[in-house]
Amino acid sequence: MFQLSNIAEIVAAVDLPVNADFESGYAHQPEGVAENVRRCVETGVAGLSIEDATGDRRTSLCDLPLA
Repeated sequence: MFQLSNIAEIVAAVDLPVNADFESGYAHQPEGVAENVRRCVETGVAGLSIEDATGDRRTSLCDLPLA
């Protein structure tokens, strides 16, 4: 499991809304992404972005239904 302490620290240090670049949600399955988003929201982050990239050069983007 990955740490969200950096995001929590930034949120706590500023009086502005914080948006997190959340890569691909730090999981391969939608359920894992959903759980990681839930955990990130608990830090107090105002928003986050999730990429639709697979990290695989052969198929660089997720299939549309999965994305």
